[in-house]
Amino acid sequence: TGAMVIANGGAVIGRGLRSGSLTVSGGSTYNQIGSITVGDNRFAGTAGTGELTFWGFGTTGRVQGFTYVGSTDSGQGKLNVNSGAEFTTAGNAIIAWQTGAQGSALVTNSATWVIENRLSIGGFGTTGDNTANGSLQISNGGVVDVAAETQLWPGASQIQLMGGGRLKTATYDFDAPSQFNWTGGTFEITGEGLAIDDIGQLGKTLVLGAGKSMVV
Repeated sequence: TGAMVIANGGAVIGRGLRSGSLTVSGGSTYNQIGSITVGDNRFAGTAGTGELTFWGFGTTGRVQGFTYVGSTDSGQGKLNVNSGAEFTTAGNAIIAWQTGAQGSALVTNSATWVIENRLSIGGFGTTGDNTANGSLQISNGGVVDVAAETQLWPGASQIQLMGGGRLKTATYDFDAPSQFNWTGGTFEITGEGLAIDDIGQLGKTLVLGAGKSMVV
């Protein structure tokens, strides 16, 4: 367990983060070869914890493979993209993957997370694990842009879309409408129509009050 800070225009090419913290700020760049795991317990006797932060305008990060936030065997991970930073995942992004995993992601204050494939919260693949608990919060100018599907698996996992935030996704698959906690901001669907009915994933009633907008 340790901490690393990349600041003041620094640049690093990395290969992984299972336990510990990495902060990229001040216009610096982090480029990950392959996938990155933030919080993984596969190789430790106790729960591994990890935190990855991108902070500030001009700060960028790119992961060439998958991004795992809270991985196997009670791993605990946090992702924070804040204050104008830009983070890109070229593969799939998974928040809380397997048994007991805890993962959270915050995208806020004009920051952007681009996911060039799928976003999966609370599981991945063909089955989810309802003991995996993942959360995504988007607020205050934060944008999460998903090229393919956004999926919420059964259990306690959720998306919080708040004032000024934007969730853009080609398609979506939510296990229950209550898992999508939409109190403000914009929900944009680029690849399919919108179903509002008894079996619709947003419920049979959708109210767009002040501060909420939808693009379909």
